[in-house]
Amino acid sequence: MKVASPACRRWVLNSALAVTVLSCCGAQALAQPTTAAARTNDVREAEARRAPARLALLMQAEAALERGDAQAATAPLEAAAMLLHAGDTEMTQVRALMQAGQYRQALAFAAHAAGGHDDEPAASGLYAWLLQTGGQRTAAQQVIDRALERAPADKVLALTRLELSTGAPQARGVLLDLPHRMAPHASGSAPDMAGLDAARRVGTAVLFNAGRSALATAGPLAGQRRIWLRNGVGQTVRAHVVEPLDGLGLVVLEVATPLPADPAFEAAQRDPFAGSPGYVVDYAEGADALPQWPRLHPGFVGAVRADASAPRLGIPGSAGARGGAVFDAAGRFAGIALGGADAPWVTLAALRAAAPAVAMRLPTALQAGARVGVDEVYERALRSVLQVLAAAEGGER
Repeated sequence: MKVASPACRRWVLNSALAVTVLSCCGAQALAQPTTAAARTNDVREAEARRAPARLALLMQAEAALERGDAQAATAPLEAAAMLLHAGDTEMTQVRALMQAGQYRQALAFAAHAAGGHDDEPAASGLYAWLLQTGGQRTAAQQVIDRALERAPADKVLALTRLELSTGAPQARGVLLDLPHRMAPHASGSAPDMAGLDAARRVGTAVLFNAGRSALATAGPLAGQRRIWLRNGVGQTVRAHVVEPLDGLGLVVLEVATPLPADPAFEAAQRDPFAGSPGYVVDYAEGADALPQWPRLHPGFVGAVRADASAPRLGIPGSAGARGGAVFDAAGRFAGIALGGADAPWVTLAALRAAAPAVAMRLPTALQAGARVGVDEVYERALRSVLQVLAAAEGGER
């Protein structure tokens, strides 16, 4: 029998409400075994004795989110909100919306939580994190600066500003505490999750073929490795290479358990022209297997090189990231980034010419489509752009 999540266990031990919490979390608090990288500190523990009914509901919702079941978190969160208008409830509701793949609603609710709860600095940190995650860097900086004026000593705000100032921000340390956790929980079956302790984040992939396949850059996966793929809502599966696309620097991966595909994810009919708006969505690489939300980077598609070689992407992604998904102004998948803004990229035209059988499995838009908002592009990418994790066969990173 699996045990309750670490957050629930600590909550029970630090209160006289073990029976209440176990009845709320009980069978619903089953969670995947924690890894060395996991962090589930909950700053609400001190309130356990003061508001037992509300805290029990929030812990029930947290247990559901740790299992990857955003739908099961809805009812206890709504009940907790009826008991008290509080920032911690609203931050958990924001995370539940993100885990359900609803970025636009999560962003709007995060704005409400930050604006309505000056006494909860972490709410502003979470809002700023979501803004920059979705490509709104200037707005994120303004939010975090104003919040630090009100709470200059707050550790969550300080680390949020530090990470957002880097070329590849990642949620770590107090940013992974509850209730403001700035990353999804990793979820998956026991076979799929086994061995993740030895894995590291090596790149980005794009889901296609109705959730059964993915395209990734070949370099990070060279050699005998165990491979996992994880989407932006935390769902994690094992994968393996089935076809190298040597001329493109890509590989086709097959997933052990199909991931849910976003019905709005479509490939563009033609490559975007030079100078047109575009986006790169990717994951920062790192020495651990921590789940993260993908990051969107807006920009303009680069010009074709004078020597007619591979086109320059022109849109900078996360520092050192490989395999980012390129989207056009209409939010349609347009290719794969091989490196930074000055590096070439694999366009759909190149993919269709070199690997027509692979390209045929991409759902292609029937018409050109109008430009969409950056928040909609990001929402489409949450389930379609994947974190690539890998570990050597011997278990060493």
